[in-house]
Amino acid sequence: MKFRLTKILQTETQALAYFQKICQLGLQALACLKRTKVRNPVFSFQILLCLILFPCLAQAQLLSPGKLSKPHSHLEGLSNCTACHEIGEEILDPQCLDCHKEINFRIENKKGFHSIKTVVEKNCTKCHSEHLGEDFNQINWEGGKEKFDHSQTGYELIGKHKTEKCEVCHRKENIFDKDILESEKKDLNKTLLGLNQDCLSCHFDEHRKQLSKDCESCHNFERWKGKDNTFDHNNSKYKLTGKHQKTDCVKCHEIQKSSDKDKFGKIDSEFQKFVGLKFESCNSCHEDIHKGKFKESCETCHTTEGWNLLKDGKSFDHSKTAFPLEGKHFKVECSECHKNNNFKTKLQFDKCSRCHEDLHLGDFANSPSKGECEVCHTVNDWSPSTYGIEKHAKTDFPLKGGHLATPCIFCHKLQDEGKFTARPQFVFSEIKCSSCHKDIHQNQFKEKIAKNDCQACHNEDSWELPSFDHNKTNFELTGSHTKTACNDCHKPIEIGTQNERILYKPIDTTCENCHLDIHFGQFKEAMKFVNGRKQSFTDCEKCHSTEDFKKTKFDHNKDSKFKLEGAHENVECLACHKVEKHNSGKLFVSYKPLETDCKSCHGSVEVK
Repeated sequence: MKFRLTKILQTETQALAYFQKICQLGLQALACLKRTKVRNPVFSFQILLCLILFPCLAQAQLLSPGKLSKPHSHLEGLSNCTACHEIGEEILDPQCLDCHKEINFRIENKKGFHSIKTVVEKNCTKCHSEHLGEDFNQINWEGGKEKFDHSQTGYELIGKHKTEKCEVCHRKENIFDKDILESEKKDLNKTLLGLNQDCLSCHFDEHRKQLSKDCESCHNFERWKGKDNTFDHNNSKYKLTGKHQKTDCVKCHEIQKSSDKDKFGKIDSEFQKFVGLKFESCNSCHEDIHKGKFKESCETCHTTEGWNLLKDGKSFDHSKTAFPLEGKHFKVECSECHKNNNFKTKLQFDKCSRCHEDLHLGDFANSPSKGECEVCHTVNDWSPSTYGIEKHAKTDFPLKGGHLATPCIFCHKLQDEGKFTARPQFVFSEIKCSSCHKDIHQNQFKEKIAKNDCQACHNEDSWELPSFDHNKTNFELTGSHTKTACNDCHKPIEIGTQNERILYKPIDTTCENCHLDIHFGQFKEAMKFVNGRKQSFTDCEKCHSTEDFKKTKFDHNKDSKFKLEGAHENVECLACHKVEKHNSGKLFVSYKPLETDCKSCHGSVEVK
């Protein structure tokens, strides 16, 4: 066999080199078989025979199981296998860590994920596979990258950190251990290593080194600002008491200007001042409204509970002055009366107008009180007014009936022009019903309205119950008319228009205006002036009365040309006055004209 191979390879030297290569490949093949746990000797011999007979196939397929990933691509080729593999052995951690010094550094310093016991005990190849192609991701995320338990790194993600993407924190600018990563020529834009657990390693120092790096002493992972912050001001040099507890932080910790840049090159131009604050006295923050007139310190009289409260917790006893504070005066700021907080200048307070504007603009200047406010108002409140019914009874318009329940503003309306704009009117040029009430009769009674004589029909108790006496008109109500509703005769006209009203005058007072003429004009003879003109009408009263329509006062012997005598006295009316049909189709009793000769009723009799 040696002769045959020597002949093929031309020289003995080449044959010897080939056999040395075969032996090396064979040993590597056995190592591969060992790693793949192949124990069949026949199969192992077959593999070895293939190596001898088909060295090219062996080199390409068996000894190179696949392309290396891009980070390890510089180790491609059979001559580089031993850079990672010991002959006949699988890759061990020390072999990986010889190259990956940045990982070895973290393990030795017990930093991060690779330093925990469960990971140290694993072989690197359990999580990082090779020979699976150039684009294969060497990191094996069990369950997926999104479900990675970050607490295994020694830094648990809580609060807002749980919702952020990996790339937000794992970025080049946030890497703390850059030196070793750069020395190993690692891509800082892709590595997940090198972060520090300090807040300021990722976050910009908003306080510009004024405070310690222990951010969690004031803040939490839920939000940077707001009610969830854990800072307790009582642990500082200045404890907050009274109204200081409700004071906005920025009132004391003012906003400062800055040109500092964060690690990303962004200028953050504003920050709050937390150190170097002066709070030796109240005047450090508060203006001395007494202008130095009181030599004692503010705490001598005041507390942080309120400016108007003395140190003993009681309000200044203004009752000891000439003007005791009552009602709303008690809540008025001192400076409202003591201008420029001058407490030594004597004030005039004999009249309300010394401090208060006359909102009525002199309306009551001529009143008995000369316009003094206390007649209507109190110090407890400007509204409601104390001016009641008893006081109103002494005016030119005493309140009675329905006016007693009428709100003041209904009559004393807000003015929309002149000097009283947006103020109630209290002085009137005249006091008439028409000043407040609309004339719903639309001038039907203009003479009475001009004389303010609405009480001829109405009273103050109720508009809907008029006291009108109909018997004083040209149409006296008698009989059944006294029980008739007003609106049966007084109908609404021009309904649905602005001129809609109830008609009271002029109105037709004839019976036919309200009642149907059931006689169809048989008795229409009388002449009468109706609505200014003379016209015929039926004088119903000759036969009927308002007491009872059916009871007639008609006397046949007096009121007709045909007297009832003898047997005619007992004859039924309908025997002569027949029921006929009108052109309208309605039935009626015929009374006139009627023939009065005998034959019209009895017929003619032949005399033989």
